[in-house]
Amino acid sequence: MFFFLSKLLIELLNPFNWVVGGLLISVCIKSRKWKWMLKLGSLFLFLIFGNRGLINSIYSWIEFRPLSQDNITKSYSYGVLLGGGFARFDPAFPDRIIFGDHINRLTESMELYHSNKLKKLIISGGDGSLIAKKQVESQNIKTFLLENQ
Repeated sequence: MFFFLSKLLIELLNPFNWVVGGLLISVCIKSRKWKWMLKLGSLFLFLIFGNRGLINSIYSWIEFRPLSQDNITKSYSYGVLLGGGFARFDPAFPDRIIFGDHINRLTESMELYHSNKLKKLIISGGDGSLIAKKQVESQNIKTFLLENQ
């Protein structure tokens, strides 16, 4: 139940859905004042959340700066490799793992492990689909790491 509610919450918080919802409601209602306000509000939301430069500026302002590996002097018992869709399985190539844009998560984790700054690596990333059963990302990464030690 929690999994379903978390997926529903993601959709409710998606700005694109607010823009489309506002435009759809503006078509359905009769009041000219509310139509105008919904269309204007949808345009405003689109201009704010559709502006990739503005969003990237806000991200860079609130995110922590990454440490270089030279600044990590302590050895840690565990490190967490966050999944999130950077490794996928392609049925056309069953012996390969297809990596996406965020492969640096894996390479950085491997470097930290091989430089003895991490003793063990916890791999996250599962099947985030509500309907179809997909290949589990963490299993793909585990297979890759075991084959490429």
